[in-house]
Amino acid sequence: MRVLSSYLLAIGLGLFIFQPLAQAAQTYRLSVKAIPSNAKITIWNIKTPFKQNMRLAPGRYDLQVHKAGYKAYRGWVTIKNKSRHIKIKLLPKGKQIQQKNNAANTYPLHVNVTPADAKVQVMNIMPKFRQGMDLKPGSYDLKISHPKYKTLYKTVRVKSSTKIGLTLESIDASATENSIEKLKFALFISALPPGTEIIIWNIKQPFYQGMPLESGRYDIQITSPGYKMRRRWIEILDHDLYLGINLEPIAKREAEALVLAQRKKQAEPATNTAKQALKANAEAPISHIATPALASHYRLTIQTQPQDAHIALLNHEEKFDQGMLLEPGAYHLSVSQKGYPTRLQWVEIKDKPIDLNITLSQKQQCFYSKTAAGSAENRTQMTRLLHLQFYGNIVEALYSTRMLPDGNATRFRLFGKQQADAIHLIGTIYYGKEPAELHSRIHLEHDRAIMAFDGQQYILKTMKCPNSNS
Repeated sequence: MRVLSSYLLAIGLGLFIFQPLAQAAQTYRLSVKAIPSNAKITIWNIKTPFKQNMRLAPGRYDLQVHKAGYKAYRGWVTIKNKSRHIKIKLLPKGKQIQQKNNAANTYPLHVNVTPADAKVQVMNIMPKFRQGMDLKPGSYDLKISHPKYKTLYKTVRVKSSTKIGLTLESIDASATENSIEKLKFALFISALPPGTEIIIWNIKQPFYQGMPLESGRYDIQITSPGYKMRRRWIEILDHDLYLGINLEPIAKREAEALVLAQRKKQAEPATNTAKQALKANAEAPISHIATPALASHYRLTIQTQPQDAHIALLNHEEKFDQGMLLEPGAYHLSVSQKGYPTRLQWVEIKDKPIDLNITLSQKQQCFYSKTAAGSAENRTQMTRLLHLQFYGNIVEALYSTRMLPDGNATRFRLFGKQQADAIHLIGTIYYGKEPAELHSRIHLEHDRAIMAFDGQQYILKTMKCPNSNS
């Protein structure tokens, strides 16, 4: 018996020791060889100071290498399932930056545009476009715009040093049929619930937010577990297209099937008076029939800013009244006021009262913050700028960060919908050739915005918006 107890104790100790080892195996080493060797290395999105061969969990890390008198390097490093060893060479200021790592070679991209002051953007990467910027081999979606010219979308394949020339078409000029076919326009689809799968069946490329498409008709399918699939044809004409699609819960359709089954059961022989009542009930819309699943009513209360905003239920006959009783179901809500974009959204009543707080936003709003990003010795600061533009209930967000005094900037473009309690945004970020979704959630208050982004929360103060869209 004593031998057996010792054996079980040894097994227990073995399990106790083994588990931490399994957890430790999930981290990988990161080493950075910097030239010059005394350059300072910082990882901004973790608290631990950088040291060579430090162990990190799989994920993305915001790496900066800088030294006085040299052009600073800043970029994202991805650790997946093995250690990373990176070599970064800083060049003196005034010379072209040439950064290499052991992932892939890069090649410069030059885009010469007529008119010369047109704006060039690379839609599927984070960095802001600059002439001669170094890019890894792959496909890049360009957007070239100018207020007096038609916006041009073009996909460029970078295999080596690439130079292209593009000419924008004047808005006043009549486009030929061939030139219209070559233009591409961005497609954005904001779907609820979050995490839906979007497929375009009549093209080969997988869908991503803002993907450029030629004028034409496209077969769109949107699916999510627990919701009815939506499949429809859309048409892109001569401008960017923004779609908002809400999937219908399967539970609602099951309730309708229950009502139809009850109608069939009620069709059995009955007295003349009962037959007349059943006939009236059978001819009524499904939403007006009282069933055990739909019989209860619940209050809907909506508080708005500004307080005198007009509230309407677009798919309901009755005029909206605070605290009105409604059957369970989905209601299309409109909140409007002169000088503000109209808010359109769906609200679903299930099994309890609903209290909403809705704030109408101006056509554009801007926010900023400035925080310390390093030690008191180097006095670096991180500035954040959030520029929101509203198109009805569709929101475009331009979010940028800039490191001072180095001047390194990172920009993100996201799209989404303004809902009852927050703005839900989604964008696309590329890890090599693989696109991934980037999510953000913003709460607007009187003089500030609370922004959840990339696993962090930031508070930004309101500011006057700049005149440009950049």
